Amino acid sequence: MVSTSNDFESWVGEQINVVPKSSHRQFFRKRTNPKLEYAYDVGAVGSFPCEKFSRWRKYALSSRDQIDNRKTSTLKYLQVDLVPGVGYVWKVDGNFRTVTEGPPVTTDGSTFPLGERQKIKWTNGGSWMSDCVGCVIQVGDHNIQNPAVNVQGAEGDASILPYDVVDLPAYGSLDLPSIESPAEYPMFSTWIHENEATLLNTTDLEDSDQCNNFPNFRQPIPHNGVGAPDGVFPTVFGRSIDPVTLEEHIFAYDPHFSFYENTVENPLMDGGGQVVIDTADLVAGTQVKCQNARRNLLNEDHCKMSYLSTACEPNTRPDKVVVIDMPNLAGIRALTGRKLFPLSGLVITDETSPCSSSTSRWVKDETDTSCENVAGIGEMTQDTFGDLIDRRDISGTHNLKVADVRRVLRECDSADTSKSYLGKVQAGDGSCWHHVHRSELTVFDLTDADASQYIVTGDKVSMSTSFLYDTIEANPSIYTEIGKLDDHIQDGGSHPINTDEVQSAFATYEFNAASGAVLMCGSPDEVASDPFEGDNGFDVSKPQGTGTRSSSIWQLSTQRHVTWAHLALHGADELRQKMAWSLSQIVAVGLPGSGMVFNEETEHYIAFYDIFVNYAFGNYRQLMGAFSFNNIMGGWLSFTGNKSLQANIDEENASSSSISIFPSRQGKANFPDENFAREIMQLFSIGLFKLNMDGSTVMDEEGKPEQTYNIADIVSYSRAWTGFERPSERGGVSTAERQWNDKVIDPMEINSGHRDLFPKTDLMGGYIGDKVALCEELPTKHFLAKGAVYMALGSKPNPQRQNDAEDWRENPDFARLEVLPSSPLYVKLCAADVSGT
Repeated sequence: MVSTSNDFESWVGEQINVVPKSSHRQFFRKRTNPKLEYAYDVGAVGSFPCEKFSRWRKYALSSRDQIDNRKTSTLKYLQVDLVPGVGYVWKVDGNFRTVTEGPPVTTDGSTFPLGERQKIKWTNGGSWMSDCVGCVIQVGDHNIQNPAVNVQGAEGDASILPYDVVDLPAYGSLDLPSIESPAEYPMFSTWIHENEATLLNTTDLEDSDQCNNFPNFRQPIPHNGVGAPDGVFPTVFGRSIDPVTLEEHIFAYDPHFSFYENTVENPLMDGGGQVVIDTADLVAGTQVKCQNARRNLLNEDHCKMSYLSTACEPNTRPDKVVVIDMPNLAGIRALTGRKLFPLSGLVITDETSPCSSSTSRWVKDETDTSCENVAGIGEMTQDTFGDLIDRRDISGTHNLKVADVRRVLRECDSADTSKSYLGKVQAGDGSCWHHVHRSELTVFDLTDADASQYIVTGDKVSMSTSFLYDTIEANPSIYTEIGKLDDHIQDGGSHPINTDEVQSAFATYEFNAASGAVLMCGSPDEVASDPFEGDNGFDVSKPQGTGTRSSSIWQLSTQRHVTWAHLALHGADELRQKMAWSLSQIVAVGLPGSGMVFNEETEHYIAFYDIFVNYAFGNYRQLMGAFSFNNIMGGWLSFTGNKSLQANIDEENASSSSISIFPSRQGKANFPDENFAREIMQLFSIGLFKLNMDGSTVMDEEGKPEQTYNIADIVSYSRAWTGFERPSERGGVSTAERQWNDKVIDPMEINSGHRDLFPKTDLMGGYIGDKVALCEELPTKHFLAKGAVYMALGSKPNPQRQNDAEDWRENPDFARLEVLPSSPLYVKLCAADVSGT
């Protein structure tokens, strides 16, 4: 960078205070946009055909046609047939690609066999297929030219082309620009050709009816052809008209992988939950994982609450459910012939008062705005049941309209303790709830019931309570109870909902159906792919291929080298990059290929390097904290999973009756690993010998260099580095399949059960933590004092970084501190600001 001033001091000041940092992880992620067909745990296809930033190609066959299954790298097959009135129809695994006037053109003039499946192989020369019109492809024993996309004669014939041709923006317009080869990156020169005709749709076509019949491009559709794969992805075509020449251009939709933004400051508000749902039916190992990161030392100040129905919590899978609402029940009855009905009109006559410890049922009345106290219950009773409805556990059924609650640790007015009917109460959100019979709106299978004993009115059934008690509820094996109306029933069990035909027709996937508060946290520099940064640039790190050209682990390692070299040579923050390089030579980890970090690794390694970029002009103590929690460092210096002596003894005792896989360790107490405890002092901070302020070595009485630490210090410090564990794997981060820290880019977490709880000596004759106040020394109501820290947890009252007793966790019957809206603390913690957040 050229300074506005000629003096060196001004240049340094600008480099430190003005010039923004260049992140290696951002550089890599923005340029990661490989061709991708089959989803896997890291991510899936980004933009669909009618969505903004969908990509369209001119050539019929793509490099992704080489791979049917990403895991097995099975090759696909091409078949060309002469169809009268249409021409030569090209299909890949039964999926239409183009139509030509003549047969495939071979390079040696030989005849390409028609009507036969021919395996799509490597290009002539052994490299990945060239994605361009006219490029040579080896199919079977022939080298043929890749034809252009064409639908003439096939459009309108559903047996050949089952989907509508999309009307794209005008050819040559700014709404449909071409994707240029990023020439400044030398590594791309062997991957991208000048005649690679790829366009980028920059408009949203979702409002058009032409997109309605398209399948989910994140899951293959079933295919039963002989020798065909288990599933295929159909090709969708687009038409663009040149407004000047009126020439028609036909393109094929070209699915690409896309990263989604999930930065610390702007976390992905559904955590990638929609993509996870879109791939939930795929086989294990190809389902996309939730991208939501756990709260950690890097993101905790910026986590946000999400109330989206697709918001996923870290390390969770969506529930497969059938919602037993009125439309679905009608459909299930029509499909199966089973008489599944909710009960209605039951009268409360002999039930125990809800003010006892019995369970009572309440139905939300969305039409009642006054919520009149029709039963004349007292204020305490109203508050009790309004609060119970607010705090009810709906995690199993996600039912927002029917609530079963039980009074525990809350009081009723004495006059209400004998009342079996409590009328209506108002919940905290102002909604009105009506007390009903305990079986009101329960859905039963009445297929084998005596039809003369009940009356069907519309989609509901009424019956006497005696028939309900003596027959229906007394014979659960005959009259199966399905659940409450509007329950979300998970797959499992033997009732009529859990048949293959019902699941296939009515099951859906969901994460946060009740729209509760889910804590969303991001990760430093976890930006989205930039659709304008070339076509098929960097690849996600998968050694077995993703249907793209980067199958070699050496090419994948080159991605890391190119990223570093480009920022070193062209980054505006020249001084920061030099400082980062210097720090990386002090705080070193194993080089790729050393056995700890494999050659194909990219994002994890450059994210580790970015620690030095981030703290180049910062505090060395903060730098030490950042690299100490990093998984690469934890693996390299072997303190990931480090446990206290007591934890090791407890585990040994628990497994003493089983056969150990380490016979030499059986019956022995394992002390904490000392590797990092030694190296963080010797290599990364204070060194072996004490120094004077002028840098000279401190000598002892015998004239020998005075050591900064001894063996006892290492042993003590090793106990401080216990409890560090890898966090759960998550999606949205590129990874190598054989990588030892597979998909773990977030800081390590502390497992309190593995921590050493005893005092540790420091290097000055004292103890770590001296002068920190003990719990009993804290002043009264210290949690209200200035500086008290509160941590948002979401909709579940489970603490983080400590453990609750199992009978307390998520148990709504245990009373917790309730902050009233009138409280100043409530205003500080919960009240919305001027922006509404």
